[in-house]
Amino acid sequence: MKKSLLITLITIIAPGLTYAQSCRYQKEIDFTVDAASVQNLQIDVGAGDLSIRGNGNTSEVSVTAVACASSRNRLDGMDLLHRSQGTNIEIFTEIQRRRNFLSLLSFGSAYIDIEMVVPEGLALQVDDGSGSVDITGVSSLVLEDGSGSIAVSDVNGDVHIEDGSGAIDISRVDGLVSIDDGSGGY
Repeated sequence: MKKSLLITLITIIAPGLTYAQSCRYQKEIDFTVDAASVQNLQIDVGAGDLSIRGNGNTSEVSVTAVACASSRNRLDGMDLLHRSQGTNIEIFTEIQRRRNFLSLLSFGSAYIDIEMVVPEGLALQVDDGSGSVDITGVSSLVLEDGSGSIAVSDVNGDVHIEDGSGAIDISRVDGLVSIDDGSGGY
């Protein structure tokens, strides 16, 4: 009896563990936001890689992203949204957790890889969950990162980083640099 129960559990759980390693379902998310009168860009994202490039020839925030999930149910609950308020733009991920019996057995993954091109003059506040972060060519940066590598370069003002874990590489910053690092190196 115990042996058959163990075999049944392995049969149910093992495919879920393998399934979790794949990006079986994906969707592209693209949008632009007028940033002509914007001074601050606030970004709050979870799992996935984040790349932000400042560009002196644009007055828009252009976003290209790929949402990736191990199940259609997870993918359907994922989005990258934005809202503007005064001189601020906020860009944030939304991942809805659907609760049902099958979701209890699911060990799948869900993340959104994001690339942004922003006006050079924007001050950035970034809250990143996990994944690599690469930011270059912005006015100033406040970054709170859970885990993953961080690369920051060509910042015209101050840089403040609070990092949970992962390597940090910083170059060509005209202002003050402060780092609060949990683990990793810089």
